[in-house]
Amino acid sequence: MLLSICIPTYNGGAYLEACLESVCKQTYTDFEILVCDDCSSDNTIEIIKDFQKKDARIKLFVNEKNLGLVGNWNRCIELAKGEWVKFIFQDDFISSTCLQSMLQVTDDKTQMVVCEREYLFEEGTSDEIKGFYDVVPRLHQFFGNEEAQYVSANQLSLLINKYFPANFIGEPTSIMFRKSIADVVGLFNPKIAQLCDLEYCLRIGTRDGFIYIPDKFVSFRVHGAATSQKNGSEKYFASVFGDKIYILYLLLFDSLYLDFRKNYTNAELRKLKYRLFYMVYHADLYVKTEDKGNMLLKEMQELKNLCPEIKQFKKYYPLYATVKFWAGPIRMKLNSLIKKKD
Repeated sequence: MLLSICIPTYNGGAYLEACLESVCKQTYTDFEILVCDDCSSDNTIEIIKDFQKKDARIKLFVNEKNLGLVGNWNRCIELAKGEWVKFIFQDDFISSTCLQSMLQVTDDKTQMVVCEREYLFEEGTSDEIKGFYDVVPRLHQFFGNEEAQYVSANQLSLLINKYFPANFIGEPTSIMFRKSIADVVGLFNPKIAQLCDLEYCLRIGTRDGFIYIPDKFVSFRVHGAATSQKNGSEKYFASVFGDKIYILYLLLFDSLYLDFRKNYTNAELRKLKYRLFYMVYHADLYVKTEDKGNMLLKEMQELKNLCPEIKQFKKYYPLYATVKFWAGPIRMKLNSLIKKKD
């Protein structure tokens, strides 16, 4: 059974050799290695060509123009010929038994497999970034460390309700999915800047569930030059507000998430809609106070065009602001009365 290993690259020379070495040493051998380079300007291409001399399974594709992160991921999927697609990022690497272990837990109904990951913090990684990853919830906290098991769409939906927008599923190197599922749910969403991998996993998982393996078969490297860190600093509005608002909107209104909504009561959906309102309100407030040169205003307007239902929220702002203004003092007074009673 052919498996497609997809490695999207862009100026990945610093860590690419370790990544390719881990792929070429797999105990499962029936796979192709698709490297899609997004117009690198460093020695990435030279490294790949050197490895091609050692392993004929490596196929190099160089984009004619820079497609960007999500565009390059999608090109990998389009080029894949295998029954399964396994992303491995240029900074990361996998254990020698990763592919074999992930494949052996699948059956004809399985659409996605997720294994646990290990974080590798490069020297110089700030305590703030380390702290962020340390508090990210992981699936083993909910399903244990003992054995592989099926996580149903219903179970995933309940976790979304409690932990979104935390990526409790894992980065793309932790994921393997059936190529044919892309014909059903589509490709990665290019309108999502940072949480595009989480949203794609939710799209598959809320429809078909997935198999979770608690073993750490992949290593995810964290360093200052990583795309996720760049997005956090260079695309602040999108990462703090835009992605979360858009994904919540998709969960509540998009037809691809109809199965997700079936797992929720009307009361739970109302709570989720309130979370969306809360995020939109604070995004508008942030734009109003921080926008310099109308760039954020433009981003906010584009977001509202993508999510037309949230435009009606503005009429509730005066009421929400009034309630918010009085809620603090009332809560403090109630707490004071309770303390006196005690």
